[in-house]
Amino acid sequence: MKRSERIGAAAGGIIGLGIAIGMDLLLGEGIGVGWRKAVAQDVDRLLKIPVTPDSMLAWTGAACAILILGAVGAAAGYVFVRIVRRFFRMLLSEE
Repeated sequence: MKRSERIGAAAGGIIGLGIAIGMDLLLGEGIGVGWRKAVAQDVDRLLKIPVTPDSMLAWTGAACAILILGAVGAAAGYVFVRIVRRFFRMLLSEE
């Protein structure tokens, strides 16, 4: 992996994490509260297990959701840099 691709993946991951945490702050009462509440409701609906937003399962699910969004952002940043590099390589080729 080239240096520019690493930078693109890192920037995409940071942006993805920023968006996930920003959504949490705007839609919840604090960091992790909105995601925890959503995870608790989903587990309650899907598995019919009563889960409170302060339980360990809700914390783990919220952390996984935020990390998945960060990973998707990193992948998008990597793909974006690859496309830009290919575009400039085609633009600057001497054929």
